[in-house]
Amino acid sequence: MRMPWTIALLLLHLITMGQGLQLQSRIEGRFDGMTTDHLGQVYVTQGGELKLFTREGRMLYQYSDLSYGRIGGIDTRTPMKLMVFYPDFSRVTFLDNTLSKNREQSLRLDRINLSLVQLVCASFDNGFWAYDPVYFRLLRFDQHMNVTNSIENVNQLVGVDIDPSQMVEEGDWLYLNDPKRGVFRFDIFGTYSKLIPITGIIHLQARDELLLFVKETGLYRFDPLNFEEEAVLLPVERFMNARLEKEHLYIHEANGVSIYHFSAKDR
Repeated sequence: MRMPWTIALLLLHLITMGQGLQLQSRIEGRFDGMTTDHLGQVYVTQGGELKLFTREGRMLYQYSDLSYGRIGGIDTRTPMKLMVFYPDFSRVTFLDNTLSKNREQSLRLDRINLSLVQLVCASFDNGFWAYDPVYFRLLRFDQHMNVTNSIENVNQLVGVDIDPSQMVEEGDWLYLNDPKRGVFRFDIFGTYSKLIPITGIIHLQARDELLLFVKETGLYRFDPLNFEEEAVLLPVERFMNARLEKEHLYIHEANGVSIYHFSAKDR
């Protein structure tokens, strides 16, 4: 069961005040990327290799396929059906919770009229979104690879030229992050909602109504009630990414991933 966003905001408030953090475990290594799922598991990538760890730092599984190049992104919305994106070959591979290929194996996006794909992310009912930078299109596919929603000429729709670096669906919203413009929010059917004018975001995490994001200047939270952002005080000065899952904070540093815990008495 996912943590209500009000509790998440409270935990982030404690972090902001520098309270309650206890180092629980470390995952040593130099990784290209790090992400988490709502169960608290940790995924790290290095080139074309993917590893899955518990939040206690124990490795469970690993997966490697060098034929598609480097891993550009992992969507952990559904841990039983992970999306692994290979941007160099416009390929998507689906893995189960043991990092084994499920029956869908891999999808060649060029076979569904997407020869150059910039971003993909998982969607509700086992669907997925793809952003086409050639025609500035947002396309949503169902689990049978049929197009259910097509948003043409996104640039014209939002009123500016965009160059997004990350896309994520959470709850009723689809977020498209452009570091130079901000975060463009659409509903889950592709109807444009608004621009959240926060620029310079390197990594964006959405959980229910909460936005947590990393910039070069640090980690911040976005409060949807008052539309304000606030810096989060962390126990390290330099880091590559940071994520919050339930009562744990995950920090990707140059030489590994540190996992911090909030004890019950600190909540």
